[in-house]
Amino acid sequence: MDQVFQVTLEPGAVSAWHAHRLTTDRIFVNAGMVTVALYDGREDSSTFGRVNEFRAGALRPMLLVIPPRVWHGVHNAGASPASLINVVDRAYAYDDPDHWALPWDSDRIPYRFSRDEP
Repeated sequence: MDQVFQVTLEPGAVSAWHAHRLTTDRIFVNAGMVTVALYDGREDSSTFGRVNEFRAGALRPMLLVIPPRVWHGVHNAGASPASLINVVDRAYAYDDPDHWALPWDSDRIPYRFSRDEP
């Protein structure tokens, strides 16, 4: 463990898409209910092109381990604020960020967050 941070999302908010070249994310939802979507864009992976969707939160606790180079996004699917804790294995380096981002509705990822929730 090299860095820990907490993020709070208001109902309906989306934080997506993110990936890292080297960093492993470990996400635990500690309040509310969120949808976490993963997209494997690693061409050398046996799961290349696959999408996984998880519903996690206070009523369905889980720890999601997201390997490097897997795109991921989070949507607050509940009616109240949701919080998640991310325990990454590499501290964020401001001089050399290990962070790639795409818009939440990017055509490069075959997944759409439901904006009709909660």
